[in-house]
Amino acid sequence: MLAQTRGARTARPGFLTAILATALIVSSCLADGAHGLSAEQWLDALEAGAELPLAEGARPNYAALSRLGPGALLFLSMHAQNQGRTELRLDFLEEAAKRESGRYKARAAELLADALTGAGLYERLLAFVRSSASDTLEPYRRRFLEALALLETGRPADAAKSLSGLAALATDGETDPLALILELRAGLANPRGGNAWADKAGLLWSLELEPAGYTALATLLEEEAAAPPERRLALAQNDRELLAARVASGLRDYGDAVTRFASLAGGKDAQSLAALVRSLPRASASDAARAFVYGLPDTGNNAWALMAPGDPGLPGAFHAAFWRGRFLRTAGKNTDAAAWFGTAARLATNAADRDASFWYQAESLAASDPLGATGVVATALRSTRNPSYYSDLLEPLSRKAILARRGDVLAALDAATLGRADAWDRARLAYLSARASAVGIIQPAHLSAAFGNDAFASAADYQERRLEEAYDQHSDSWYRLLAGYRLGRPLAEPADGPGWAPPDTAAEAGNEEPAEPGERESAPAIQPAEADNYALALARFGLASRLRSELGAERLGLGADTLRHIAANLARRGNHADAVRTIAPLFSRPSFTPSRQDRELYWPRPWPEHFASSSQDSGLPAELLYGLARSESLFQADVVSSAGAIGLAQLMPATAEETAGRLRLLDYDLYDPADNLKLGSAYLARLLATVDGQVLPALFSYNAGLGRYRRWEASAGRLPADLVLETLEYAETRQYGRNVAGAAAAYAALYGGQDVEEFLAWMLGE
Repeated sequence: MLAQTRGARTARPGFLTAILATALIVSSCLADGAHGLSAEQWLDALEAGAELPLAEGARPNYAALSRLGPGALLFLSMHAQNQGRTELRLDFLEEAAKRESGRYKARAAELLADALTGAGLYERLLAFVRSSASDTLEPYRRRFLEALALLETGRPADAAKSLSGLAALATDGETDPLALILELRAGLANPRGGNAWADKAGLLWSLELEPAGYTALATLLEEEAAAPPERRLALAQNDRELLAARVASGLRDYGDAVTRFASLAGGKDAQSLAALVRSLPRASASDAARAFVYGLPDTGNNAWALMAPGDPGLPGAFHAAFWRGRFLRTAGKNTDAAAWFGTAARLATNAADRDASFWYQAESLAASDPLGATGVVATALRSTRNPSYYSDLLEPLSRKAILARRGDVLAALDAATLGRADAWDRARLAYLSARASAVGIIQPAHLSAAFGNDAFASAADYQERRLEEAYDQHSDSWYRLLAGYRLGRPLAEPADGPGWAPPDTAAEAGNEEPAEPGERESAPAIQPAEADNYALALARFGLASRLRSELGAERLGLGADTLRHIAANLARRGNHADAVRTIAPLFSRPSFTPSRQDRELYWPRPWPEHFASSSQDSGLPAELLYGLARSESLFQADVVSSAGAIGLAQLMPATAEETAGRLRLLDYDLYDPADNLKLGSAYLARLLATVDGQVLPALFSYNAGLGRYRRWEASAGRLPADLVLETLEYAETRQYGRNVAGAAAAYAALYGGQDVEEFLAWMLGE
């Protein structure tokens, strides 16, 4: 049954390919299409994911295909990539870079440059960067790629000439390690170019390198070793060995790096190693430190102890203090490590070093002195320009404080982050602090110590003000929902916002009717920005799933009508996962009121008959099952997780088999929505019965396993379910509980199947 079902699901693209082949014969005279297909047939096929009707080796009719619309050749290259047709993808990208304009041409040029470089097709790369097709590339990158292609095709003298003008194109005035390495490689390979370039190798000791830089440096050293003696770098053997040591450390071969650095020092004794590191530029010294932290920490600890700065003005003072702290932390001497990180923070001369020092100082104190760690975070947040840098400290500090009933730490965290932390951290801490006060973890004395004696009239005043803060924010819907429940406020946004007219009728005043299912809509009747045009074109060519990868953060600023148009089309084709992802940015916008249609796109109800049947069989509310499936799979019936969980309810095969046995279900298919929901809801219902009808604990057990939840429950002690959630060891399970319960409440609010307040109280065990 499974093979048959899955086979049926994959048959449609092949079926469409057959249609295309037939259309190729009967529609050869169509003037508005290409390769015998009308534009509409092409777009239908591309939306459905059909194989491109282009034989291997056949030359596409680029002029005709261009008439499918702006970006057509670029988007066809993406379809070719999806289908594993590498050569066809490159051909389309080359033509797109020549024939397209604006953003489509620029994107094609970027992708083509990356693809040709990655594939080592340097002759094609050279032809490309020397043509007008590449004129949208940054001048610096274009010149760099030309030099790279010249070198890799055996023309080092020309490469050197091309590189000679590269520095003038740089915008930041900084030395580019990759360009420097390329210049050195070109010099090595040019037998008649002299060796005036060779002394530039000394710069490589002091340059900070990214992973690509270490890889390029390794290539340089390999080529240098193979070059005739008269062509080699003007380096002593020790200098050459230092570069090799940097490469080993940067590529995480720490054993080799330790051996090389020790050889340079003349031994592994602390005195010799300290003397070596004192003589190195910071970038090389940091590579040495990293190698010893991970490769030989005891020896490194002894050496860096000799370098601890006695005078803040000493060169390398920050380096010595910071890495001394790292070695002590590795040795488990966290209190001493914290002191050195504090020194490093005072010696730091830039924001990145200061943030790193404060982070390590707070982390080192967290286990033994959480109140002290909170003080460090407070200091850091007062100076940092990047408060989210500390988010991964705030969560464990607060979680462990709840477990340990440390109200003093929670109150201090609340005070430290007030008005300073990332918005999500503040939402969480505002709600947690209110609840910790309500259950007696935070005492009035803790509030006085953290805020002063007159900050709050009473504990009740503190709780209400913190709940108000959690309710008024729009960064995290879970804490807003819970705060509203505690305050007796509305638990859902009104669904009667400004609304939206269908894109194809938006210009007609008063027309509020949605387009018919299956009807192809035109672009929104607005004047979209360049990014909106690009997004709409992606969707038109069946590539809406690439919105995130193509637009990145720019996607978050797309016009509301653009997002709605794309999401609605995706939903009509049954692609609810991408529809949800597409409409999601609207729900993060301040002061935005979503319409009913927005909400239904964000909280869809596919397969209603299967959810209704599973709800009836299991006794679980359909809203909870919708919340489960949306959180587990985003309604992708054929999705398989990295752990092997399958389908809508993400069931592991062994769990499904056991559950099917209990139901006496002999034949099932986990890729079939009906079967998957039937088994998933039955399994959740059994867990719910096992944990005495407590919904959140059942969800924790569904995600992490019942045995693991029992251990967490024992650690948490007698706490209400919403606080137990915050004590769970796994971040995935904590977020899972929030996601499912929050989604279930949203379904109840939107579709009216439950009284939302009563439903939330049931899920919270209240």
